[in-house]
Order: sequence, then C-alpha cells, then structure tokens
Amino acid sequence: MIIINFLVNNSDVIILGIIASILTILLQTVVKVVSNLITYILTLRWSLRRLFSFVNKEDIYVISGSIDEETNKGIALLMGPDASAAANLYQTIEDIYSNSKVKHIYSTTNQSIYIDENIVSVGGPVHNVCTENLMKHLKSIVFFDENDALNYKGQIHSKSEEIDEDYGLIIRMINPFATTRKALIIAGCGSHGVLAASILFNKTKKFRDVQKDFKKKFGFFNNLLNKNFIAIVKCRMIGNDVSDITFIDTITIQ
Repeated sequence: MIIINFLVNNSDVIILGIIASILTILLQTVVKVVSNLITYILTLRWSLRRLFSFVNKEDIYVISGSIDEETNKGIALLMGPDASAAANLYQTIEDIYSNSKVKHIYSTTNQSIYIDENIVSVGGPVHNVCTENLMKHLKSIVFFDENDALNYKGQIHSKSEEIDEDYGLIIRMINPFATTRKALIIAGCGSHGVLAASILFNKTKKFRDVQKDFKKKFGFFNNLLNKNFIAIVKCRMIGNDVSDITFIDTITIQ
C-alpha cells in the first residue's frame, strides 16, 4: 500500500521523469547520428579532394567523348555508362570544389579552351580526342589498340561479353600541356570499364569499398605522399551498371 500511495501521490513527477529520460535518450541518439554523418561527410570530402588533387578556386573541365553522327547541335552525345560516369564526376567535383568553376563540355569543342586547364577526361581515345592527346604522352606505358584492348606492361585486357567483364583505366598525371595543372583520365575498354573507373571518384555507396581496395594496391607510402598514378580496374557488367570492382594493378608516375 505504501508503494501504491507513493506512486499515486507522485505520478506527475514520475511521468515527467520518464518523459525526460526518453527525450534525453532520443537527443543523444540524434546527436550521435548527426555527428557521425558530419564526420562521414567531412572525411569523404577530404578523401575525394586528395584523389582529384586539384587546387581550389581553379577552373576544372570535365570532358566527355562524343560520336561522329551529326545532330541538330552538331554532335551526338554518348549514352549509358559513359554518360553516367561523366554526370556523376561533374556533380561530385561541383560539390567538393565549391570555389572553383566546373564546366562540362565535349571533346569536339575547340581544345584551346580547356587543354591547359585542370582536366577530367571521361571515355577512351576512340570517342574522346582529349583522352587520345593526353595518352600520347604515356604510350610507352599504356595504350588502347585498334581493338579497344588495353595494353599495359606487356599485358592485354579486353572487354568480354561472354563473361560480362570489362576493364577500366585511371590516370592521374600532371597536365602535359600546362605543368601547373592536373589531368585525370577515366577510360575503359568499354563503357562499363569507364563507369567502374569513375567509382573511385564518386560519392556512391560503392566508393568506400573501391577506395579501400585502391589504397591496399597502391601502398601506404604512395597514398601518404599522394603520388600520381596509373591504375587498372576490372568489373562485372550488369545492364548499365557494374559490380565486383577490383584493382588489378597500380603504378606511380610523375
């Protein structure tokens, strides 16, 4: 009876105490979630900025390939995985380099406009003149042959429809046409290879796993010094998407 009387006489206080406890727990949960989210966003931005290695406030050009067929605008744009890769890269760069002017143009544009700027060239040399001109400076190390096969360190990698497999190429280098700027090439044997290569630089769910694999292959000191590099990726093709992205080799370059 004593306990019941106590509860009856102090019911308002007890209820308020329970409500306060619940609110405290909810507040702690919200603060933890928000804190983790802010930490994730900040570390993600930092990781991506190191990967791109562009200087803030400088112009950045995302260069997409185009095919030869004429349209009413003079060019026919690539579709599918190539287009997804370029669009995602453009959006990511805009987000993390908010003080830079980011422009998305096509390789049929007069090269004098962008060739001595910071460049992200998306797509292989067949449909992207910018990629073709940049890769000429590395032809002793890596190149695409007439069959779109990737030749690298004496090995040949090519897209296979039979086993749904494609290969991508990432090159981060000093822009050979303007040594104070950077050039990033995102290419592939096929368009799925391009998309797979772009995942390392995109804010997607796959980014963390891909970045982890890249760091493992690239090595501790190369990551620490943030050296320029060539990397080859392999992926599984699923419709217009990719999965099982793995780095099969990375090397440092000047």
